[in-house]
Amino acid sequence: MAIPISEYRELCRALETLTASQSSLAQEMAAIRACQEQMLATQAQQAAILRQLQVHFDLPQAVEPSTDTPAEPHSHPSESHPPEPQAPADAPTEEADPSA
Repeated sequence: MAIPISEYRELCRALETLTASQSSLAQEMAAIRACQEQMLATQAQQAAILRQLQVHFDLPQAVEPSTDTPAEPHSHPSESHPPEPQAPADAPTEEADPSA
């Protein structure tokens, strides 16, 4: 099956565009993954500090939310969905200041 040269060149340009887009998306995904790993590390540090404060001040230990995030991302990004943000169980609630 033969195709006209103009159609072939158009297909080549489309392939180049798709390849560049794929490369750009892969870089963005890597940056997001690195950011996510940094956030998880920070969260772990904050949880450790919180536990130390709770022990130091004899406060009851808060129940930590489960981390059901898989260690490895899915092999098919189109099937991967980011976890829904969850408020911590021990998050302070805004209450009216009785002294005001």
